Amino acid sequence: MKRSFTIYQRVDDEESDSVESKSGKVKSVILFSLLGAVAIPIAVYYIFQFIFFDYYNESKGLLPGMGHMFICGVMIFINLILFPIANVMNYKKLITENASREDEERFVSKTTLIVVSSAVVQSVISLVIENPF
Repeated sequence: MKRSFTIYQRVDDEESDSVESKSGKVKSVILFSLLGAVAIPIAVYYIFQFIFFDYYNESKGLLPGMGHMFICGVMIFINLILFPIANVMNYKKLITENASREDEERFVSKTTLIVVSSAVVQSVISLVIENPF
């Protein structure tokens, strides 16, 4: 009887290890989503500062770049809400199904689509508001 108890205990331990590793991976997905949600708008902001250096450097006063900073802040706020929700939902779909190579590629492509669309939206809105040309 004791032998069967240890077998069940081992199975339970393996299941709990699997659940703990999945929850740890979900936490890391959330962490990287939050870091990306902040890093991407800031990177787009600095890319604009680098590309249009003359516009931001030669303009006197406070207003040049203010609209771009505002859009950067709004995009950070939107991304902090959107990125973790979308990535965790996509990741949970990935781990609940029998994940194949195509499912992993689909997860990466969905995440990449979210990142690229965020950067494009921020760039277009910044160009419309700031117009450094």
